Amino acid sequence: MARGIGAAVARALAAEGAAIVIAARSADRIEKVADEIRRGGGKAWAVPCDVTDATSVHALAQAAARRAGVVDILVNNAGTRTAHRSARSRSKIGIGCSR
Repeated sequence: MARGIGAAVARALAAEGAAIVIAARSADRIEKVADEIRRGGGKAWAVPCDVTDATSVHALAQAAARRAGVVDILVNNAGTRTAHRSARSRSKIGIGCSR
């Protein structure tokens, strides 16, 4: 959620009062979006995460629960370069997918 659609969704949800946990591989980009939300009066945390790594995703879930409490909305907006890698990665971490 560091840029594009993900960042726009994070900003829009924050504008409606949601506490936001922004995750992506690029810590500097997600911190910029989180900082922008905080400067606007919102609650936002940046948590680096690689969605192709199950350990990283688990750490993200724990961080989100610890920082924001109950997770009411999950926006899964991860872009990858190839569909094959994405499908294989989702199945490794237990997210249902079909081809």
